[in-house]
Amino acid sequence: MLVGLDRALQNYKGRVSWIRGLSSESTPICLVAVRGDNSRGVTGYPLLDANQIASLLAGQGVTQVPLPSVEFINQAVDDVPSLTAYLEQFLDLKDAPTKELKPSAEYPPSPDDEPIDFVEPGMHVVWIIQKDAQGESTERRFLHFDVTENEWRAIRTTILEITSTSTGSSQFLSLSKIDPHDGAYFKRAEVSSLRTEILLVRSATRDTLTINGLDKLILICNWADHMSAGILFRAR
Repeated sequence: MLVGLDRALQNYKGRVSWIRGLSSESTPICLVAVRGDNSRGVTGYPLLDANQIASLLAGQGVTQVPLPSVEFINQAVDDVPSLTAYLEQFLDLKDAPTKELKPSAEYPPSPDDEPIDFVEPGMHVVWIIQKDAQGESTERRFLHFDVTENEWRAIRTTILEITSTSTGSSQFLSLSKIDPHDGAYFKRAEVSSLRTEILLVRSATRDTLTINGLDKLILICNWADHMSAGILFRAR
């Protein structure tokens, strides 16, 4: 299977180039986007030579490895549906059972668990941003998932249903800050209030689409708590 996968990746012609990442018996196989469209000047992760790989495996790190641009990351994310369709056809996986990320209707993602990242673009580009006392960004992480347009529509519908039978929308001030078509920023101290509102809405619904979107927002809050950071939602 791995030989077939490597051959498929070599033959693939997409918006970016892909390789199979380093793996061992205890490490899952991952695919890594390594090059963008050179004609457009979009750079990606560089291919490492044998010495650099040996240094990585020895835990010594690699110097002078440029970070990918936001444009390249977006290109790679946008290329995933094309890549998966190609691999499905090349490796004859059309009849293979589908594996999906299925949120639990009973239990939301726990803040005690290691936060996860996965590829499912939504209405925003999400960054977890750590700032110092002067307000300068010291560390940031780009997340590859967000709430989709349909999930936002379902969340808004649920909030309307709740507020129509309660004291009003003032109980969802944090959630209301997130406009699906605009950006929003939550300081580190504001993440707790956002999580509380998300959990309140989640407890009032059994709708799968709404829960999917809310659980993504909880995962985003988990990332912020994990990094002791704020959250930036930037509209695409």
